[in-house]
Amino acid sequence: MNNREQFLESLKQAGEQAVREKFNLGGYGEKRLIIQEFLRKFDDARQSESENRTIETADKNLQIANSAKNAAWVAAGAAFLAFIISIIALLK
Repeated sequence: MNNREQFLESLKQAGEQAVREKFNLGGYGEKRLIIQEFLRKFDDARQSESENRTIETADKNLQIANSAKNAAWVAAGAAFLAFIISIIALLK
């Protein structure tokens, strides 16, 4: 295991929050680029999770919209049928 791998392993053991706090306070000196890469992986994972939730929400909203559309068609059909029945009743 080389120095970079050892350093990354120590970051993993410290945990994202501790690394982020030390980084934000100006810690890690010349290794800040490595830290940025390390933290970017967490940010990317969070972004991906957020995008997945957004897609799932959009899918659910589409299902709801389709159900509402179907219910509207049924209601329109019932109204049309009632209209036809009332016309027939008036003609008799």
